[in-house]
Amino acid sequence: IEDGALANRGLEMIWLDSPIDLFFLHIQGSGRIILEDNKEIRVSFAGKNGHKYFPIGAELVRMGEIEKENISLQSITRWLKNHPKKVRKILNKNPSYIFFRIQDSVLGGPKGAQGSALFPRRSVAIDSNIFNYGYPFWISINDRANRREKILETLVFGQDTGSAIKGPLRIDVFLGSGREAKIEAGTMNNLGQLFILLPRF
Repeated sequence: IEDGALANRGLEMIWLDSPIDLFFLHIQGSGRIILEDNKEIRVSFAGKNGHKYFPIGAELVRMGEIEKENISLQSITRWLKNHPKKVRKILNKNPSYIFFRIQDSVLGGPKGAQGSALFPRRSVAIDSNIFNYGYPFWISINDRANRREKILETLVFGQDTGSAIKGPLRIDVFLGSGREAKIEAGTMNNLGQLFILLPRF
């Protein structure tokens, strides 16, 4: 696709000035984009090419470029910006490609794969091949430095999915929009407990 497989079909919506930002937008599955005239638009997940997601962070660890315990959105972004000639080669390690649609409104949270707005610390991405959208879960997330401490215990709902969300033991918590949420989400790689809440009959 990056080499022009879908060119000249009128499918393009927006041109971004950063392949790094575009890559992480693909991972997130939705986001806000500020245009040159400062107009803001919001894009959400519309489909994918069907190829399996490949984590470039794992590749950078394998290459010895970043220590495993230091992998985060921030460390990957920093490496990519420091190695501009290697960006395309590394990003192309991931064959998964996400397609987007422009949302009608920028108000409220981004829309998840379920089609409803996402809410910070209440919406999570799940493997939709295992769990149905809308399922309630109780999550208890450990602090990375001290696993006896909890940084988040709350009721959440499965309202989104993602290429990297595979299996019953992996979820992504939506932490909101903006710079602070980006920093927090980019460093979150925590263990915890996940309980699915089902009615008793």
